[in-house]
Amino acid sequence: MKRIFILFAFLLTTGFAFAQQTQTAPAPTNEERAHTSALSFQKILTLTPEQTTQIEGIILSRINAIEVINADANKTPEQKQTEIAQIRKDKEQEILAVLTPEQLAKYNQLKEDRKKRKETIKEQEQN
Repeated sequence: MKRIFILFAFLLTTGFAFAQQTQTAPAPTNEERAHTSALSFQKILTLTPEQTTQIEGIILSRINAIEVINADANKTPEQKQTEIAQIRKDKEQEILAVLTPEQLAKYNQLKEDRKKRKETIKEQEQN
């Protein structure tokens, strides 16, 4: 009986310890997300510090604008989708205006490569 009690106590303690370990970290803030994205652009496109700062601001304004649209309960999902697509398009144009011709060419190539990968994955899923 004593062994069963000890085993039960061990399992209970292990369960609590495991539950504490699986708690997730808080979601990153909009500023952190924008900073991370800007750093990715910087690495991929070799941006200057000034360009990185400009792009980070553009990304942050995009994130905040999308958040406002998603929070609006008076809009239908279709309206939200349309407005978000327009914001993404507008903000991408702002980002493109910051890039040099060489960076723009690399960006367009990466975008095309990503599009081809998505099409390939889609085709594979259909087969």
